[in-house]
Amino acid sequence: THFALGASSPYALIYSALLLFALVFVAQRWLAYIPHAAISATLILVGMSLLDWGALKRLWLSREEAFIFLAVLIASLGFGLTAGVLIGVMLSLMIYLGKTSVPCTRQWSFSARDGRQVTALEIDGNLFFGSVPRLEEMLPSPPVGNPSGILLLETRHLTFMDRSGAEFLLRRVRRWQASGNEAYIKVDREDFLTRFSQTGLLSEVGKECLIAAGSDHPMRHLLDVQFPNQNNNDPQKEEHTMKALARQLHALPLLGPVPIDRLVTMLESRPVLVAGEGDIVVGSDEDMQDHLVLLEGEMEVQRIWSVADGHHKSHSWTLKPDSARGRPAMLTAASRHLRVRAMTDVRFIRLDADTIDDMLGCNWGSAADPISEADELHGRLSLVRQVGVFHHIPLERVGETFRRMQTLVVSPGEIVIREGDRGDRYFIIEKGEAEVVRTDPC
Repeated sequence: THFALGASSPYALIYSALLLFALVFVAQRWLAYIPHAAISATLILVGMSLLDWGALKRLWLSREEAFIFLAVLIASLGFGLTAGVLIGVMLSLMIYLGKTSVPCTRQWSFSARDGRQVTALEIDGNLFFGSVPRLEEMLPSPPVGNPSGILLLETRHLTFMDRSGAEFLLRRVRRWQASGNEAYIKVDREDFLTRFSQTGLLSEVGKECLIAAGSDHPMRHLLDVQFPNQNNNDPQKEEHTMKALARQLHALPLLGPVPIDRLVTMLESRPVLVAGEGDIVVGSDEDMQDHLVLLEGEMEVQRIWSVADGHHKSHSWTLKPDSARGRPAMLTAASRHLRVRAMTDVRFIRLDADTIDDMLGCNWGSAADPISEADELHGRLSLVRQVGVFHHIPLERVGETFRRMQTLVVSPGEIVIREGDRGDRYFIIEKGEAEVVRTDPC
C-alpha cells in the first residue's frame, strides 16, 4: 500500500505509525462513536487492496505452490495465523527435501585405453543425508566374477555435498576395491576435496581414488576422462551435430550475420542444458544476460509488469521450436521481467549476449566506422543488434539507416500511435516502458 502511494523508503511505515498514534491519542473520544460496521467495512477494503489477484492466478501454474497456499489458507482460518505460518514452512520444507532427495544420474560405459571396461556415473544435484538412500539404489554394483572393472564417479554437476554424501561415495569405492575392482572419483571443486578428507575414510580407501582437477593422476591418461554429451560419444558425429546446430542458429535473424564457423566455436564452449517439466528456467527477478535457444520441448514465457495502481499484470505465451523449418526457438537477452517455465522436458542453450554483440560488431564494423564517432549512435547500434529486421539491411546502408533515426521523448499516458494509423516506421524503446493494446478482430 505504501509503495502504491509513492513511498520510497521503509521509513514510510514509521511515519504512518506515528501519525496513526497521534490521531488516536487526540481523537479517541470521537472514535468511540464510529459504528463497528463502518470500521469492519474499512478493514475489509484494506484487506482486499492487499490481495494481488494476478499473483493468485499465476500460483495455480504450480501444483505444489497451489497445495501449500490452500493448506496455509485453511490452517489460518481454522487455527490462527501462527498455525498457518508453521504449516506453510513445514510443507515447503517437505516438498523441497522431497525434490532434492532424488538426484539425477546418468550412466554409460566405455573401454579404457588398456581394454578394461569402465562404468561411468554422473551425479547431478545435491548429495546429502536425505538423498543417500535414493542414490544407493541407482549406483551400480561391482561385477561378479570379473575383477577387472573400473567405476568412475563424476561430481562436476554436484551443487552441494555434505559429509554423509562424501562418506557414501567413499564407501562405494571401498566396496568395489574389496571385490578386486578399481573405483575413482573425479573432483573439480576444492571444497569437495576438503569434505572427503573430513570423513576419516580417505586414509582407509586411499587418496589415489580421487582424481582432482589439475592434478597429475596416473589414471587420468588411461581413463581419458572426457565425458560425452547428451547422447553422443563419437567426436566426428559430435562435430557434425555442432555444425548442423550452427546452421540452424544461422537461420535465425539475430545470428544470421555471424559466420557459421564462429557459431561452431561458440557452441563448443556452451553446454546443452536440460530441465524437467515444471522447472523454472528463468525467474521473474532474474536479469537475462544470455540469449536462450530452445532446442527441444516447450516453455511457457510470462511477462509481468506493474500498472499505475500498484498491481501487476501478466501476459503468457508458449515458446517452442519450428519443427517444420527445423529451426530452434530463441528468447533474446533484451527481454526483461520474464518468468520462463518448462512445460515439458526441454533441452536448451544459453548464449552470451556480449559475445554475440562482439561478433556482430566485427561484421558491421566496416559499415559502422562513421557511426562510432557519435556515442549516441554507437549506443543505438548495440541496442538494435537484437532486433531481427535490422539484420536484413545491406551493410553499406547501415550507417545511413542509423543517421535517419530520430529521438522522441514521450510523457506518461501520451499516445504514440493508434490502431489503424499508417505504419510507416519502427519504434525502438531505448528507455522506459510502453503498453501495446490491440483490438480483438473477432
